[in-house]
Amino acid sequence: MGKYQLSIERTALKQLRKIPDHDRRSISSKVDKLKDCARPPGSRQLKGKLRGWRLRYGAHRIPYDIDSSAVTIRAIKRRDSAYR
Repeated sequence: MGKYQLSIERTALKQLRKIPDHDRRSISSKVDKLKDCARPPGSRQLKGKLRGWRLRYGAHRIPYDIDSSAVTIRAIKRRDSAYR
């Protein structure tokens, strides 16, 4: 078990189901690693209204929040619509 508890919002799960299978497995693997390290190499802190952090996988962006002991995945979207 990792340092952080991982939770995924319902909308993010719906978005994940729409992604092709080979990308879905890779994204799931990346998200699972957040349990051990909430700020892995390549993650960036979001600025402005969005707040939080984000991971990148190909054309997909994964915005998430970090609390003291929890990581919450807010969405999994393509780059062109991720920040709207």
